Amino acid sequence: VTWVRVTEVRHFLRSYQRYGPTVLGAEQLDRYFADAAIIPLRLGATSVPCSVSEIESYFAAMETELRATPEALDAVHFLSSAKLAPGQAKLSAWVASIAHRIVVGAAIDLLPDYARRELNLARWARLKAPWRRLRAQCLGRFLRWALGPSRVVVVARKRIAGTAGLDQRDVSTGEGRNEMDCA
Repeated sequence: VTWVRVTEVRHFLRSYQRYGPTVLGAEQLDRYFADAAIIPLRLGATSVPCSVSEIESYFAAMETELRATPEALDAVHFLSSAKLAPGQAKLSAWVASIAHRIVVGAAIDLLPDYARRELNLARWARLKAPWRRLRAQCLGRFLRWALGPSRVVVVARKRIAGTAGLDQRDVSTGEGRNEMDCA
């Protein structure tokens, strides 16, 4: 439980920090990890890292135990060479294919160096990284613009601010939207 949850929250956060509309400060990062630790603790996990320094120490200790299995290599191959469903219109298939390649490239860019080496993804990684990041950031900006304000973000901000009386109207209209919703 600890490994799965810590890996999940660490990489969601790394993704947000690298490709999201803003960057969180040190105190916000520690709060995020402390909040995220509640679930594995309630599921019976022990020694769950609760801060940036604890998370990084945890991963440094795990690095020597991690190996690319045949299943992991198959997953990398599948994700990096996935074909879209037949019968799609050529333009939509082309757009989806580009978006898929951008997301896969961004995921590869988020991997630590040792993981890229284990998964045979290290070749040209440092040279490709700036282009992968730029494309992923552009895709994120486009999606935030195209999808409009996030109802989830609006509700979460109101909950954090302690605003009472949240109702569906507030959520559906995006009232409370601020610069973080758009890049």
